[in-house]
Amino acid sequence: MPFACPYCSHSINVKSAKPGKYKPKCPRCSQVILLTVPEGDAAPIAQKLPEAKPEPPKPKAAPPADDVTQMTAEFDIPKKTEDDDATQVIKSLQGPAKPPADNEDATQITSEFENPPAAERTMAAPTRPAKTQVGRRAQRGDDDFAVSPPADVPETIGGYRVISELGRGGMGAVYLAQQISLDRPVALKVMNPSWGSDPAFVARFTREAYAAAQLVHHNIVQIYDFGEDHKLHYFSMEYVDGKSLADLVKKKGKLDPEEAIGYTLQAARGLKFAHDRGMIHRDIKPDNLMLNSQGVVKVADLGLVKTPGLQEPPATSAEPKKERSKIAESATTAVTRVGIAMGTPAYMSPEQARDATQVDHRADIYSLGCTLYVLLTGKPPFEGRTVMELFTKHATQPIVPPDTIVKRVPKELSTIIQKMVAKKPEDRYADMGAVAKALEEWLGVKGGDAGGEIVTEEHVSQLESAVQRFNTVPLAGLRGILKISIFGGSILLAVLFLLLSLWKLGLASLLLSVETMTAYFLVSAFLRPDALTVKVREFLMESRWKERIQAAVALFLILAVLFVAGIFWHWLGFTLVAVGLAFGLHFGIDRMVESSRIPAIEEAEELFKKLRLRGIDEEALRQFACKYGGNQWEEFYETMFGFDEKLLARDWWVRGQKGQARQKYAAWREPMIRWLDRKLSARRAERERAALQQLEAKRLEAEGVSRGEARAKAEHTAGVLVQHAAELRAEAKAPAPEGEPLRRPRPIAAIILEEPAQDDAPRKSAGLGTLVSRFVNLVFGPTLRFLLGAVLVAGALFWIFQNELYVDAQKIQGLGDLKRVALAQHKVDPNADTYIDARPLNVAGITLSFFDSYSPLIAGFLLILSSLRSSLVTAVLMPLVAMFMVFGPKLGVPSVGPVSASHLCLAVGSLVGVAALAIFRERHR
Repeated sequence: MPFACPYCSHSINVKSAKPGKYKPKCPRCSQVILLTVPEGDAAPIAQKLPEAKPEPPKPKAAPPADDVTQMTAEFDIPKKTEDDDATQVIKSLQGPAKPPADNEDATQITSEFENPPAAERTMAAPTRPAKTQVGRRAQRGDDDFAVSPPADVPETIGGYRVISELGRGGMGAVYLAQQISLDRPVALKVMNPSWGSDPAFVARFTREAYAAAQLVHHNIVQIYDFGEDHKLHYFSMEYVDGKSLADLVKKKGKLDPEEAIGYTLQAARGLKFAHDRGMIHRDIKPDNLMLNSQGVVKVADLGLVKTPGLQEPPATSAEPKKERSKIAESATTAVTRVGIAMGTPAYMSPEQARDATQVDHRADIYSLGCTLYVLLTGKPPFEGRTVMELFTKHATQPIVPPDTIVKRVPKELSTIIQKMVAKKPEDRYADMGAVAKALEEWLGVKGGDAGGEIVTEEHVSQLESAVQRFNTVPLAGLRGILKISIFGGSILLAVLFLLLSLWKLGLASLLLSVETMTAYFLVSAFLRPDALTVKVREFLMESRWKERIQAAVALFLILAVLFVAGIFWHWLGFTLVAVGLAFGLHFGIDRMVESSRIPAIEEAEELFKKLRLRGIDEEALRQFACKYGGNQWEEFYETMFGFDEKLLARDWWVRGQKGQARQKYAAWREPMIRWLDRKLSARRAERERAALQQLEAKRLEAEGVSRGEARAKAEHTAGVLVQHAAELRAEAKAPAPEGEPLRRPRPIAAIILEEPAQDDAPRKSAGLGTLVSRFVNLVFGPTLRFLLGAVLVAGALFWIFQNELYVDAQKIQGLGDLKRVALAQHKVDPNADTYIDARPLNVAGITLSFFDSYSPLIAGFLLILSSLRSSLVTAVLMPLVAMFMVFGPKLGVPSVGPVSASHLCLAVGSLVGVAALAIFRERHR
């Protein structure tokens, strides 16, 4: 019969008492309590005595997040055996925990860079407890954050500009940083250099972060990247612009049951997604549940995983015991010395307190139940002066039902919480899916509202109204009209100049529309980024030096073509006009459209927040927005949820045959975005492979493996890990075939943490195919094609410049006239196919006879364009096409009627080259 002390809230358990009034003394604060035990099953009522003294100051107990973490981590907690009982566990836990002295090692018992105790080195105790504020901006006067860039870290780390410190723990610090390539805020975790010097620890921690990075879910904080810079190991993750549920409780004290369940349900769905893929959090608490500005709850710090699938199976006589990898072993035994009882004691399950290496997903169910308890009551289920006291209470004492503390909490909800925090794992819900189902049923939701029980006609009307206001703001339709007008106006201007025989101005004005759109694109990339401009910015910012040199050469060649054509200064003048038009479009139209759409966006966001609190699943919410968004839904949907989510919603609409085809928004961007995605994914995979290979090699060398063998094994391991990660991402994106049962997700952590077998090599073509592919890549690779194309273009430009063809338009009026001039002036063979009134290119006294026409110029540009393609067919075909265009007339290609051999080779080669570039885009793997 538990009750809480009315003075200090200490939980007291009375074994048996008859109905009546009693005056027991609280064992913590020694105050006398007026206890009324009613008849029946009603809960006892604890009150202060009228003559009681004022409530003394509350002793420092273990709060939900941080204060309890300043304890030593040398917990000697025995594993439970079959004949253990709760009393034996309590005896092993009893005794106060000694706070660390200033010069003693201290371990932060949180998931924020868990600090290994008892290592062969010592380190100073952290200056303040670790914080897991992934999504809170630093503010002046806030003691928890630094408001200026820290002095002990570089200004930039691995492509991230450090802005301020968000929190610091025993193993590292978390900073608010700006990712330079994407111009977005991120939370940057930087490992303490003392731990970064341990190769085994770094390799294990990196693999766990890499495994967590494969989890992409609405309710999980996304891990983006990892690497090493300035001898610092770092991990970047999604920055949640909001606050934690702990901050919310501190502000409100208690949450309404519907609000608390709505937030907890979102966390349960995110944890179910992780559990289904073999990953366990082990440190669920209000501080690790972030609430963003859209009302979405995201589970943070899902990087220190525990993989039940890696439990070592018992060996049989028929099957020899398999040797496990050091990484997998370290992940399942003592958590690589990170602490037997990793987690936060106020939210930790009894079995996790005994041995964190043996817990499964039900430990997260217990912690989530404690978290829900805090949201409803404003305090954790148990409090204590020491970690051992908390462990003891979690192991033995029943919780005080929330409905006895807060009257507005229904008893049915208390029953759900009590089952979540049952002492024995088998007495809790079987999995997080069952927890989500129980919470949905309490809210009156069925299956995440797939059937539409939450969404009403009022909600549909509100959405339709918001979409209509979004699409019908003033000037919204004018943007497209102005763009078409600029394009059509440049064409008309070009025709006018050509009719006036001002061909240079005509050619320059033809480029006006392209220049205007290019300038508008660049302005938007920095001032109003969208899906395409963000990808282009990332592609340019993350490009390698070789690619930047190629881009500079290509730009120089384009400018050279403009110069030899005699229209460079005309082009420059029209470029200035184009830049002015681009800025006018942005500041005169786009900014006004954006500001006019803000009320509609806010109306939709408020609607979505209400639906999330009522328990609607995020996927169902987005399907609702897609279904009722109307014919012009795409721009609104992309603004609310992003470009990638829009494509998924469109695919859902089409596959579900929900009606007629609907209007697409800016579909011309999609081929370019897909191409950029492939390029960026290849870069990312290469970068990840190199980083993993380096870390694995260091770990193996530290274990005594020779350098050569370590490098070979590390290369193999890194290749397999990156391949597995790519396969996992592809499986996550692929829609399930209709009519087939859902496939059980593969255990991500087991795949990433297990040491790859030697026969588990990255999938490559075997035998002759591999040799041919390598030969083609060596001989016809994109770099070589670019260089050959640049040489041809440069040679053709020098030939034009040498013969002064750029100053006399009459020399290029017609190929027939030029041939007659050549026959008259140079007395060439009438049967020859020379048609240009020009001499072949001469460089330092050496005559390059194949530079005698415009064919090398066109062939060179085709080769340069082909360097942007990775198709094997393009790699082989384009050099052959270029050779045909340049050398065809000299190798005996005949004329066809009035069409000369040079004309024929130029036309056929151009046609085949353009077709190859359009059809064969990427190499199929």
